[in-house]
Amino acid sequence: MAGNYYSADPINFESVSAVTATPSVGVGAIRVHDGETYEYVYASLTIPVGYGAVLTGTSGHSVVATGSVSGEMCYGAAKHADINASSYGWLLKKGVLDAKNGRASTAPVVNQVARLGADGAFVTDVMVATTAIDHGHVVGKVLSAGASGGTGASLSLLFISVY
Repeated sequence: MAGNYYSADPINFESVSAVTATPSVGVGAIRVHDGETYEYVYASLTIPVGYGAVLTGTSGHSVVATGSVSGEMCYGAAKHADINASSYGWLLKKGVLDAKNGRASTAPVVNQVARLGADGAFVTDVMVATTAIDHGHVVGKVLSAGASGGTGASLSLLFISVY
C-alpha cells in the first residue's frame, strides 16, 4: 500500500475498533476519525483498552503496552478495542480517552498532566509547593477527576496528544 498516495485506500472503510491478524491497511497509516488521530500498528503483546503503548524496536510501528520504566515515551493508546498480541489495530494518537489509572493510591485531579506508567497505565504527578515534579514524557491532561487505581477506576477522561 506504500506509494498509493492518491487512491481510495480501505482505511476510510475500516472501523477504528477493527483488530485483525493480518494487516488490512498499510502499517503506519494515519487516520483522522471524528476529529481524533489514529495510527495503524502491529502489537507484539496485547494492549488493553485505556492503556498506552511504547515502541518495541522490532519495527517502526510495532508496539507493546508495557514499558520498562515509568515515564517512557508513549506512542499512542488503545481506545475502542483491545489490540491482541500478534495483531494489527488502531492506536489513538490525539484525542480523548477513558484512560487506566496507574497509581494505586492517588486519584487524578482535573488539569493534572499525565504520562505513561511502567505497566502501560497512565499516571499523574502533582506540584510540590512551587516546584513541579519531573513528569517524564507528558502525554496529556486530565479532563475529569477519577478514583485511585486501587479501586479499579480509571482516570475518567484524559486528553492525549502524542507524535
